[in-house]
Amino acid sequence: LISTLKGKSIPENDDYLLSIGETIIFLLRSQTKIGLARELYDAYRNCRERVATSQSERIAAHQAEESNTNTHTNGDGNGEYRAVEGVNEPSKPSIGCEKEVDALHWGTLPETVHSFFSYMGAP
Repeated sequence: LISTLKGKSIPENDDYLLSIGETIIFLLRSQTKIGLARELYDAYRNCRERVATSQSERIAAHQAEESNTNTHTNGDGNGEYRAVEGVNEPSKPSIGCEKEVDALHWGTLPETVHSFFSYMGAP
């Protein structure tokens, strides 16, 4: 799974990212292919945003889980939580590849592409 994620991510200055950007620019030069360029741009941007959102949600959930393991009930049954001094629960073990997955990201397309579509507005 990790190798699949790595294979699907497109880091900055990657040849595949440069090819996508150049393809969009090539399509923009043809009056009849602007719609196709827009579809490619939107698809790339959508995938990039989904990966970033998924990562941030997973990291936030992990951090919330970590903070929940560091709080304990105070034992008086009123449902309030507070940290109990002297109680050390082992934290959830970290999987070796988590940092590697967190570091994955999709690169940014050339600024000229973003500028063109921001000028053109919403489809």
